[in-house]
Amino acid sequence: MESKKNLILITLLICFFFNCCVTKNDISGIYLNTINKTSNIDTIKIYKNGTYERFIYDKLNKKLIFKNKGVWKYNESKVILEDFLENYGGYSFENKKEDYDAYLITYFFSVEHSVNGLCLNFNEKMNHYFCKVGDIP
Repeated sequence: MESKKNLILITLLICFFFNCCVTKNDISGIYLNTINKTSNIDTIKIYKNGTYERFIYDKLNKKLIFKNKGVWKYNESKVILEDFLENYGGYSFENKKEDYDAYLITYFFSVEHSVNGLCLNFNEKMNHYFCKVGDIP
């Protein structure tokens, strides 16, 4: 029983340690949406200079349906994206700025380590994350 408690304690400490060790420099990179239930490929490119780009590509019609740029910050294990479209696969804009301006918000993502590596938690209940798939030179 004692060894089981120790194992749980060590696991919690390791998880805490890894989440605390994420720095602003670790955040920059290319992130891919983990939900495969939509017909879209949803990508965020986070740059070291404090900006980001988001692209939503419609796989069925083979076209870009959303592209946006904004600024980001890292604060206390949270990535904050300004002018972010909170999209669960339901919008199908044709990349016309006037179509989506009313839907842009400031969004707070918790930063987590998972089996997929570094991930931004978009909606934990829906198992919806943006996970880092590459670095930006």
